[in-house]
Amino acid sequence: MASTRLRIAFLIDVEGQAYVFAPTLRILAERGHSVAMVFGKVVSPEATTVVIRRLRAEFPAITREWLRLDDHDDPEPVLFRKAWTGLAALHYRAPRFAGTEAVPDRAWKYAPRLVQALAGTRWGRSERGRGARAGVRRVGVETMPPGPAGTPGVCERRPDRQIVCARGGAPTPAGLLRAAQRRPRFGGPDGGPDGACMSAPGPVHALAGPRGGRCAGGGRALAGVLRVVVETMPPGPAVTRWLCERRPDLLIVSALVVDPRQAEFIRAAKRLGIPSVGAVRSWDNLTSKGVIAEVPDVITVWNETQRREAIEIHGVSPDVVVATGAQPFDKWFEREPSRDRSAFCAEAGLDPERPYVLYLASSNFISGAGEPDWVVRWARTVRSRPELEGIGVLVRPHPKATSQWVDPGVSTALGENATIWPSPSIDRSHEREDDDFFDSIFHSAAVVGVNTTALIESAVVGRPVLSVLTDEFRRTQQGSAHFAYLHTVGGGMMRLARSVDEHAEQLTALLRGEEPPPDASAFLREFVRPHGLDRPAAPILADVIERTGRRERSPEPSRVRALLVWPLLRLVARLLAALETSERERERRRKLVRRRVQHARKTGRRRLEHARKTGRRRFRRARKTNRLRVARGTNHARSLRRRGGRALRRALYARRVERPRD
Repeated sequence: MASTRLRIAFLIDVEGQAYVFAPTLRILAERGHSVAMVFGKVVSPEATTVVIRRLRAEFPAITREWLRLDDHDDPEPVLFRKAWTGLAALHYRAPRFAGTEAVPDRAWKYAPRLVQALAGTRWGRSERGRGARAGVRRVGVETMPPGPAGTPGVCERRPDRQIVCARGGAPTPAGLLRAAQRRPRFGGPDGGPDGACMSAPGPVHALAGPRGGRCAGGGRALAGVLRVVVETMPPGPAVTRWLCERRPDLLIVSALVVDPRQAEFIRAAKRLGIPSVGAVRSWDNLTSKGVIAEVPDVITVWNETQRREAIEIHGVSPDVVVATGAQPFDKWFEREPSRDRSAFCAEAGLDPERPYVLYLASSNFISGAGEPDWVVRWARTVRSRPELEGIGVLVRPHPKATSQWVDPGVSTALGENATIWPSPSIDRSHEREDDDFFDSIFHSAAVVGVNTTALIESAVVGRPVLSVLTDEFRRTQQGSAHFAYLHTVGGGMMRLARSVDEHAEQLTALLRGEEPPPDASAFLREFVRPHGLDRPAAPILADVIERTGRRERSPEPSRVRALLVWPLLRLVARLLAALETSERERERRRKLVRRRVQHARKTGRRRLEHARKTGRRRFRRARKTNRLRVARGTNHARSLRRRGGRALRRALYARRVERPRD
């Protein structure tokens, strides 16, 4: 039986995500539990966020460490992570996600090359759900001496390229792996994988050809193979050793569907008899990030919507999933502004006598680098209406996408009484970051955005939220499953417009009081605080963590299927690792040759330019010297001519003078 005070290991993949669980960590520390925050991405200690500094200063029981396993070259963990990534790519290209675009494309982009080769690039687009044929025709090619048409491994459409065959026409395993591992080029009309370069080796066509790819079972078969690999692979020795050394009473992971390494930790914890909790940290994780490869003892989600996602999409048992509420938003419910409106407007550079609209920018994945141009067009269209002329506009850049807002031309194009605040060029990891964010929402007349979590926070503060459905962001609005929650769950929390003109009309009616602001209370009760608006979510999550940590759990034995399949998987892992090592060595040599060629070209160009400059310099010098010589010769001739003329004149004068004497 675990002790009353729990020793908790909390795995967080990125240090910046610690703020999501800060309220829960504070409550656990107040109840006497010790929490070790273990960050997967190693950053410098100087980059410690404000939240972590505050927690560690207030509670010595909260510690921080970096996850250093040094297992990146171990064949078995590498095979598990690649299989997990490939399974996630196939998962989001299933018919269930037929209405989405951006998420499947992103998952497909990071899929292993072998999965891309076998499942193809068109599998989830024009023939969604039709299996693994998918544009298998489009993998990178290995150019070799031409062979006769119809020879296995020769592309019928391009007989001049023999993909993976040796000179005799027989396919080689190394060539097959190289062809499968060539990363496709993404250059379709919408930026998705439809534009990948297609040229398939014959063996790949045989594996994912008419019978394997045209039927719906082809894709399911490939996904089934990957799932067997994911479910059968044991945790890496480094993961098991790490848990045995620390032996925590409870393991919590925050990136259950984001980081495959955390699935290894859950599997190792089960074998060691350590209870585990998977805490879903954001509202889009279950519909856009990955798959649940290993189910922990308890999965905590925000609401019933995410609970259905975990059950229906990821196949988790209903007894495992618990809806606790959205603990990151607890701090906004009872918060008060840190300064009045006049002081805030003066600091932000706005006219305090006029209302202002707050535009909350999105991340690069949602809006990309073109968002500033769209915001300028939006602001001009809104201000072109007489009722909204001169209204203030405050643009708040996303903290992880500030580079596109640095250009001073954007601020100038926005016009008067408009500002980008806080400045994208300053460090926003300071003590007053939350105060600035809350005050910008609290003092605004309305909030506008594309698709960002800050829209939910604006609804919590009580400000009307509006958005525009545009062609620029269609892939990350209508094309993302979680965006629909903002206007469907509980009747919605924001007002949508089909065009900027319609949006301007809605904004005008809202500011003039002709229409009431959208009521977000039902949305908040259903999506943010399902246990009641007066009940914070952080204590509920802390209670679930305590109950799970005090639960008796016996070590879980290895599965029979794992014992039977594991030797084969180990052999496959080591074979693929050896082939990949040889491929990396060849790539290293190719890079070395390319660097030497580039260096030779650069050196040759430098020497040629130096020779040209030297030749031009010498030519100018010689031309100048010749000009001087010619000038000197001309002057000397002129001098001689003048001297001769003077001598002649003297002689003639002397002759005239001497004649009378005769």
